[in-house]
Amino acid sequence: TDLVFIDPVGTGYSRAKDKETAETYWGVEGDIKSVSEFCRMWLNRNGRWRSPLYLVGESYGTTRAAG
Repeated sequence: TDLVFIDPVGTGYSRAKDKETAETYWGVEGDIKSVSEFCRMWLNRNGRWRSPLYLVGESYGTTRAAG
């Protein structure tokens, strides 16, 4: 079982390297793009494309998980 927890940029322990970069992540579209890219890369690097995948979000994260 793999449990992967993601804090979108600017939340929790996740930070952008500078303000200009951070602005590309602010908002629903930026969050969805960055989190989906992370998931794609993680699944590729760990060979887990055929494994069951469950996405869950809380509060504002629900919208991003469904994106």
